[in-house]
Amino acid sequence: MAKTNPIGVRFDEELLSKVKEASLATSPQKALNLYEKSFIELNDKKNFPKPDSEIKQEAQEKNKKEQEKKPSSETKFKKYDYSAMPTGLTYPQRQKWMAQARIDQNK
Repeated sequence: MAKTNPIGVRFDEELLSKVKEASLATSPQKALNLYEKSFIELNDKKNFPKPDSEIKQEAQEKNKKEQEKKPSSETKFKKYDYSAMPTGLTYPQRQKWMAQARIDQNK
């Protein structure tokens, strides 16, 4: 096995004395291990995925907002009664008349 070289770590004396007073660590190496564990725990909490219930609620809220933005098919297109269409029109004339009737209806 390869040997590792020790690396000196400098601590703020006040911080190290507070850790020793709280009897969390008795040496600088133990204090370093303590800080390392707490750092890992904090990162895990930040990156922890949300519970399924929160994800479902967010998705439902998002869908509600999208539905409010989109007009329903009833309000988008009004049905028109084409019984008033004149008879004897050719296909292009009929299409033109129907388009104009829709425009007039939606005003």
